[in-house]
Amino acid sequence: MNDNERERKLIEQSQRGDRAKQILNDPLVIEAFAEMEEAVLQNLRTSHWSHKDEREELYKMLRVIDDFKEKFRRHIDGGKKAKTLIEKLFKGE
Repeated sequence: MNDNERERKLIEQSQRGDRAKQILNDPLVIEAFAEMEEAVLQNLRTSHWSHKDEREELYKMLRVIDDFKEKFRRHIDGGKKAKTLIEKLFKGE
């Protein structure tokens, strides 16, 4: 891979990180996650002790929400690393 291709990929990774940060920090997205988490937690709180399968599904829903957020955080971290590399490799540091 030549320098131009490498720089292009790093810039793309940086832009993806910026976009992921915008999405994850968007007030509507924050509100939606909070509402979903609260609904799942409320269902957990009110589930009958004998409804093990229901509680397991609710737990899985919480894990999916967390996994979704984590994927976006990884893009954000990757974008930060890409910016640092761009500065070091292509800006003369």
